[in-house]
This record gives sequence, C-alpha cells and structure tokens, in this order.
Amino acid sequence: MQTLQLQRSLSNQNRIMKETVKQSEAISSWNQGAVCVTAGPGSGKTTVLVERFRWLVNEKNVDPKKILAVTFTEKAAQNLIERLGEHDDSLEKQQQMFRQAPIATIHSFCSGLLREYAFEIGLDPEFSVMDEWESKIEQNRIIREALEQAHANDSAALEQFLRSFGGNDIERHLSKIHQEICAADKEAFVQISNPQPQLQNLVAELENAANQGKWPELVAEAKLLRLASETSDFDYIRFLRSLTEKLNSLPKTRAASKILKRLRDKRDNLVLQTDYLFTSIANQDSRAWLAKILIEIELSFQRWKRSSSKCDFFDLERYTVQLLKKHHHLAERFDHILVDEYQDINPVQNKLIELLQKNRNYSARTLFAVGDINQSIYGFRYAAPSVFRDFRNNVEIHGGHPIELRENFRSRPDILLAAETFLHNAEGVESRSLTAKRCFPPKSIPSVEILATYGNNKQNAKRREARHLAARILELKHELELGVDDSGKKSRKPEWKDFAVLARSRTNLEAIAKALQQTGIPYTTAGKGFFNAPEIRDLINVLHILVNPRDEIRCAAVLRSPLVGIKDETLLTLKINGCNLVQALDDITVHSDSGTASPPLAIDPIDSDRLKKFHGWLTHFRLIRDRTPIDLLLSRILIETGYETYLLSQPTGRHQAANVRKFIEILRGQSEKRPVSFDSLILHVEKMRSSQSPEGDAPVLDPSENTVHLMTIHAAKGLEFPVVIIPSVQSPTPNSVTTTGFSPTCGVGAKWKTSTAGSGQDDEALNEINRNATQQRREESNRLFYVAITRAEEHLILSCCFGSPSYRATAWAQLLKKSLESIHNKEDGHLFDSPDNTPHNETLGEFKFRLFRTDLDPVTEHPVNSPEEISPVELVQTVNHRPDYSDSAATVTGVSLFSTCPRRYYLSHYLRFRAKHRPINPIPTTVLNEDYSAEYDKPDSEELGLRVHAILANASEPDPAEKEVAQLVRRFRESDLGRQVPSDAKHEQDLLFNVDGHLLRGHIDLWFDNDDNKRFLIDYKTDRVDETQVAQRAQRYELQLRLYAHAIKQATGRAPDRAELYFLRANKTVEVDIGSKTQQSTTRAVNDFFEAQSNLDFPLSEGDQCYQCPYYQGLCPAKPAQ
Repeated sequence: MQTLQLQRSLSNQNRIMKETVKQSEAISSWNQGAVCVTAGPGSGKTTVLVERFRWLVNEKNVDPKKILAVTFTEKAAQNLIERLGEHDDSLEKQQQMFRQAPIATIHSFCSGLLREYAFEIGLDPEFSVMDEWESKIEQNRIIREALEQAHANDSAALEQFLRSFGGNDIERHLSKIHQEICAADKEAFVQISNPQPQLQNLVAELENAANQGKWPELVAEAKLLRLASETSDFDYIRFLRSLTEKLNSLPKTRAASKILKRLRDKRDNLVLQTDYLFTSIANQDSRAWLAKILIEIELSFQRWKRSSSKCDFFDLERYTVQLLKKHHHLAERFDHILVDEYQDINPVQNKLIELLQKNRNYSARTLFAVGDINQSIYGFRYAAPSVFRDFRNNVEIHGGHPIELRENFRSRPDILLAAETFLHNAEGVESRSLTAKRCFPPKSIPSVEILATYGNNKQNAKRREARHLAARILELKHELELGVDDSGKKSRKPEWKDFAVLARSRTNLEAIAKALQQTGIPYTTAGKGFFNAPEIRDLINVLHILVNPRDEIRCAAVLRSPLVGIKDETLLTLKINGCNLVQALDDITVHSDSGTASPPLAIDPIDSDRLKKFHGWLTHFRLIRDRTPIDLLLSRILIETGYETYLLSQPTGRHQAANVRKFIEILRGQSEKRPVSFDSLILHVEKMRSSQSPEGDAPVLDPSENTVHLMTIHAAKGLEFPVVIIPSVQSPTPNSVTTTGFSPTCGVGAKWKTSTAGSGQDDEALNEINRNATQQRREESNRLFYVAITRAEEHLILSCCFGSPSYRATAWAQLLKKSLESIHNKEDGHLFDSPDNTPHNETLGEFKFRLFRTDLDPVTEHPVNSPEEISPVELVQTVNHRPDYSDSAATVTGVSLFSTCPRRYYLSHYLRFRAKHRPINPIPTTVLNEDYSAEYDKPDSEELGLRVHAILANASEPDPAEKEVAQLVRRFRESDLGRQVPSDAKHEQDLLFNVDGHLLRGHIDLWFDNDDNKRFLIDYKTDRVDETQVAQRAQRYELQLRLYAHAIKQATGRAPDRAELYFLRANKTVEVDIGSKTQQSTTRAVNDFFEAQSNLDFPLSEGDQCYQCPYYQGLCPAKPAQ
C-alpha cells in the first residue's frame, strides 16, 4: 500500500509535468558553476531534482553512477528512485542504470563508503549502526561509569563540582553536552575571555564624551578606569559601578542626552559581561573538571564502540569527513552531487559535502543543492540554516547560479497570501512572495479562518477551542467542496482524511483528540514516537506488571486499557475498598470462586467478569514468564485478551496492529542480543522508550484509513492536506534557556551557585549560548508557523484560546494580532479581548478570511452516527486459549507456506532466518519451465503488486508512465470478471478469524456480490508465469483462498459461491474449489500447522519446489530427486 506522502508527491508531479521557466533554468544550468535552488513550498523541488538527474544522463551523457544524490530521509530517497524510473522511454538497460545510481540518505552513503574503506579509517567492515535510542542507552551507561570512576579517583574534586554546579541530575546534563559536542565534532574545552578590548573602547568613549560635552570630571574618570584596567586584580569593576552615579550627576542637555545614554548602555553591558566573567573565574576548577570528564566520556564511548564494532550517526559523519580528508581521490568518483533539503544539514554534514566536490569551489558545476531557509525547523537535530545561507551567498559571490522557485502548485492564493501577510518581517523568515499556479473550483466561503475562543481559565478555554474545532470539522465536511483534479472544474465533498490538525507540540493535541472522540469523528495521532503510541504503552505496562503486579499506576493503566476495559467507576471502587489493586483483585477472585451469591463489592457484572479473567491470565503468565520467550509470551497475551482483534476493529487498527508486530520483533531481537532475565529485559525496554528521539520522520499515512490526522508540525514536514487546522497559536515559544551547553566558539558553559544570585549565575560561555539559542528558537518558531500554514491546499483554520483574566496575545497569535489591528487602525488595541459570538468575513490586504471570536460552547448540528463512515474491519472474535508455544500471530500465507514445506516455514517465518544465496547447482531440466528466479525478485514483484492493488482498490487511474502497472490494471478491468465488480465491492480487507479455535490473520484482495447475487472471492497474483505455468502455480494458493472463504462465511454468515485466482501477467483465471468437501482438509492443514509449532516438528517436504526455495543448498539440507 502506497503512503499518503508518496501519493501526494506523485500528484504534485502530475500538476507540473510541463516545467516552468525557472524549473527549466535550474534543471539545465551548465555554464554558471554551482547551482543553489531556493525552492518555496509546493514549488516542485523534487521534480527539479529528478529532472536534473535525468537531464545530466540524457543530455550530458553523465554516467548515473557518477551522480550522487543525497536526501535526508529514507522515504525521500525511495521517492527519488521511483520517480527516476517513471516517465522514461529509454531502454531497460538505462532504466536499470538509474536504479543502480547512488541515491541515499547522507547516513546511508557514509555507511556504505566506510564499509568499503573500513581499514583505512580503522573500523571493522562489519560494523553495525546503532539506533538513536540504543546509542543513548550506552552513552548513559558510560556516563554513570565515568562518574563512578571520577569519585574513586578524586572524590574531593567531584564533590566540589557538585557543590558549585547550579543544576540537578548531572547525568542528564552530561548526556546533553556530550551530544552537542559530538554534533559539532569538537573536543570539550573551557576558556576565559579578555575584557580589555571592551574596556579600552569604553575609555575612549568617555574621553570623547568629555571633550564633546565639556565635562572635565569625565576626563579623570577615564584616566582612573584606564589605570584600573591595566591591573590584574580587576579593580576596574569598582570604577564601573561608581560610573553610573557620575553619569547621572552630569548636567543634561538635549544634545548630551544621546551621548550619556550611549555611555550608560556600554557601561551596563560591560558590567553584566564582567559578572559572567567573574563567575567563570570563580568556578574555573569545576569548569575544568567538567571539560575533563566530558573528554573521558567521549574516549570511553569511542573505545566501547570500536570494541563492539558499532557506530552511531555522529560517527558516520565524522569518520567519513576524516576519510575524505585523508583520501582526496575518493571525491573523483562523483562528477555531480545533488542535495535535497540543504537547509536541514548541520556543519559537519556540510563539510562532508564540500569534501566530495572535486574542485571545492563554487565556480565549478559539481554541486546542485535545493533548500529553503523558511522551512528550516530542525534545530533540535543541530540543523543550521546559516549553512544554506552561506552557501547561497558564496554561489552569488563566486559566479555560481542562484535560482528561486516561487510558483506554488499546492495552495489556493489566499492561503499563500496569509503566510506572506502574517509572517511579514517576522524574524527568521525571508520575505518571499509565492504565486499560486494550481487551478481550483470556485469557492463560496473564505479559504482562511481565524478562531478565537475564551474561557474562565486556560483549561476551560482550551476545551472550548477543541469543541469548536471538532464542530467546524463536521460543518466543513458537509459544506466544503474540494477540487478533484487540476482543471478547476470538478469538485467533491471532503473525507475525514482530508483534514489535518497540526500543532506545535503533542500536548496541544490532547484536548482536540478528546473532542473528536466525543463527537464521533475518527482520528489518528501521529508523530508521538513509536514507544509512546497508545498500543505500545499498553503492552509495556503489561510487561511491567508481569514483573511487579503491585505497581499501582501500571496496573490501573492496564485495567482501563482495551486489554481489560473496566469502567473508571469500577477502578475507583476497587481502590477505595482494597489496600491495593492486586489485593482487591484477589478478594474478588476468591469470593467468586467460593460460590457466594453476590459479590462483596458493588461492581458491574461485566466488569467483574473481566477482572476475573484478567486475574487469571496475569497469574498464569507470571508463572511461565521466565521459561517462555518474551515474543511468544506477548503474542499469547494478545490472543488471551483479544487485544489485536480490538485494534483491527478500530479505524486506525491496521497501523496499530503493525506497530504491535514491530514491537514484538524488537523484543525478539533484544532478547537474542542480550540473554538476560525477564526483569532486566523490561528495564532495557523502558530505557529504549525514554531514549527515543522527540520527533521522527514524517509518518506513513495509510490512504485506506479514513481518519482526521493529528500530528505535530515537525511530523507534517513534506506532507500536504486539503484542510489544515493549526490550534493554540497563542502558545508561547518553548523556553530555550538551559543550565548547560556547548558552543564550538565558546566551549562548555554552565550555571553556577553564587552567594548573591539565589538561582545561580551563568558563566560567560553559557550566557552566550543561551543568548544565541533564544534568538535561534524565536526565528525557528516563526519558520515552524510558516511551514504549518503552507501545508494547506484548500482551507486553513488558525485557532487560539485565551483564559481570563489575561487575553494577552503571544507567539504566533501576536503575529495575527498585528495584522488584524491594521484592519481597525489600532496601534495598541486588544482585538482578541472582545468576543462577539458571530462569525463574519473580513478583508486583509488582498484576501478575505472568516473571523469568529466566541466565549460560548458550540452547538453540533451534524453528529457523527453513521458507522459506515468509519468502515470498521469485520472480525470474528471467538478464540479458544490453548497452552502451547505456537506462533500466535499466524497468517494465512504462513499456513499456506507451511503446507507446501514445513521446513521452509520454520526457517523463514518462525526463526526469521534470511536467505543469502541463490541455488548454485544446475536446475533439473524437468523444472526449467518454472521461473525459479521469481523467488529472489520478490521485492520488485511485491512493489508492483502493491501499486496494482492500490489502484484497483481506489478505482483510480494508473499513471500512464507506469506502463506495466497500467497494463495489468487495464487487463483486469477489461476482463469478464473485472466488468462484474460493483461499486460497493470490498477491497483490501484485513480479517482476523477463528479456525477450530486457532486465530488466523489474512488480507483479502477483493470480494463482492454481482448482479445475480453470486458472491465472488478474488485474489490477484503478479507472479511471473506464462499461461502454461498458471495451473501448477495456482496449487500453491488454493489453501489461501479456502481459508479466506472460511473467513468471509464466518464474518457474514454466507460463503462465497466462487473463488478465483487472477494471474495478471498471464491474464488467466483459475477457479479454486471451496466446496464443503474441502473444509475438512482445510481445517486439518491449520491444526497441523499449530501442532507442528507445539511439538517444534518441521519436517522437510522435498520436491521440485525446492529449486525455487531461497534456503535450498544453504540452511536447508533438502536433496530432491533429479
């Protein structure tokens, strides 16, 4: 299934198939040196990169292997590769060359190069790259060991540091500084600045002022200050402090006022700087100790990584820089370098790219970079927008080719005008007008809305804001008309998935999620981080109470979760009547088992039954936890509780179930890597959760999930939505002031305890770090607002909420306030202070917007009560628990593979071994007609199958450039079978169903009832077989279709009348017998599958199929007769 991001990117590509003048200029730039493309949002930057690559190959005969294309996410790299293979009429050989071109993320490129030249840099060629959370866990371990060693070596120095340090949790601060040092590729250091230049400047100012103002008394002050500054005991500070009284006593004239103000400002600034300097000097020993332990931490971390053959992402960058500095000839392998999202790179990555340039100057045409400072929002990942700014300036100065793309193919004109108006002269945002080029159908309402809600307090106002936004989503779903294509003539009603709520932080989404839930609107929350997803939190809580059932917080969370599902009232009753939850559960269970007529507590009977079951499985799984592999233990819990069944019944269940399976795989991998006790493994899982990155890549959005998207703005980067809502724009910019930090120019800085400053005093390095960070955070906050606004295609809602008594507009709301005040000619008004409870249209500059200020709750006119809008997956939930060690997450394809060869299933699905080799012995002539290589080309076949399935499911038209996809889709639609498919056919359905007490998971391509009320079950196949091979290949899939038929009958009460396999490439159908006579053999195959896992018995099944098996002549000892 294609992601929403990829679909929208392809849609954008279709909009701008005919390149604009500026795009063509960028693509074909050749004689003007390095190319810097400033690409505004929606301007087709990916198309420019793709076409630049293709132009270099087709027009300039550049070998694709000599073109390095660097992206910053795996999805972006994959998108680039796929786009290069489209719209190309070249020979298959050239298309294959495109696929082999070096297109990768910067870290993937570094990893490949370092493996190739590992010995040159002293690395193990088989090194593994640690995930961010894994690196963080090991870093924290080494920090603890370093502190323990420091205490053993010199406890007095450590104690002195702890007495002086102005912060808490020294381990966290050391981790933070160490990360910043690694990102800068520097070594920890501290320094003391020299105040003499500033002092001498002030002396000169005093002498000049004395002459200009004819104040002889200042001449004496200047001489005394000059003498004091030349001593080494800092006596000058006493003169600086007394200087204020002298300046205030001077006679004031209009001409003298400016001179005196300038002197006071210089004096005040110097006194403040001197305070920071004194703090640095007074704590010099502790500052030196801090730098020393940071150096020791880095050395220890490097030693551990080398001995463990591991690298983190910082290592990949720094080692590659070292390699390129040492071996200049490596840059010769690339004639051209294309870089995407240049505004998001850090200084080390920039150095790496510079080293890859052959001539290392901007007059050469080696480098082609695309970026936009206005979209630089990843400062927390050490991205430096100044890198792109410097690159662009150097391109201009040294004869390169700077180009701006200002034509926008995404948004309506009023949305672009809103971005330009609200962020006019905002710090950090470059002024740049964008021209809307996409055609939209006429619209009767403004495309921009501003909502301001008011309450008695902040919490009340935030809840009211959330309710109004939910109500507005309902209204727009019924009232709004969205464009269908680029003609601007066709329109459609919105779906839930057309709406996105983009917030500065996840906390701003909580009230909105609750309001959507109460209103009945389906939603998905993305950008939380994998380990913070609700389904993963539920499972982690279960694992914790298996370790300690008396963990009240975790136990309560499990009881309230879908794993148990009791009411809050029941939980309260348990807590009031028991010393702890587990004791209360014991009492209920004992009482129930004793046969007493009525329970001792006033608990709902349904909840009582759930609690008894929970107590039973908790007791059982605690008994077997230490002798059961953790992945199988958790899989059995999923069966016992029906949790996965519950997830798949939710609108976002497919994605949540995939997360659960990923979590189980992570647990399997961790238990294999570190064979420790169950308790220790759970502690390690908790470390993984706490060490995950605050923001991941843009989420994968399944277009089949029709839900409103809730996500952070960072997670939405690179995405676009028809309707965008930005809530709580009054939320202040997050505080960037810190207690510790590192700067490549200032070194290590920290806050220190002093006798005069109760909260501590920054040293001069930290003062500079915080001052710069505050400015950078303010600028990045404005850019974040710009990015959020420009995600909107057709409709934009900006919302703020204010709690009494203060309605003060801050942050982004202040930007709106300034713009809105211009309407009413207010210079110091309080436009947000006056709710009128009536929405009305306003005009600001060249665009109209809807303004609604209210202190009332909304009235929902369109409640969601139509279950078909959510489209839940049909499920059968009756599952019998069996105490075995089977693969509880069994799939229909797994059972089918087992029936073909139990040993192959065991190697691939059960042990998860990967095949590395093709068969090397000659293939018998009796099976030469079989396409045995198809097993090894599976990824390509899967990708093509996914595209075909997505198009058939959505009744959409394939891209003509995807020739094979278009051909296969056309074949099915024009076939006798395809013409029978009605509009209400069921496509791409996930099923979880029961076969003789066993739970199976499957995925049905298509089933429908035709005009004659005959029920058809269809499974598409993209196997590379011809007409002569279809019948034999169909035998592999017969069991699958029989199981799918069983699932449909169980879910609907009626079995299919006909089941067919449709081989798209061969354009042939094969009917599969699903009659009652096959039911017994189907059930037996499922029972054999689970029995084999219980007994761990996976025998060989030798035959011609062995020659197509990827484990043949490798892990499998099969020797079929020849």
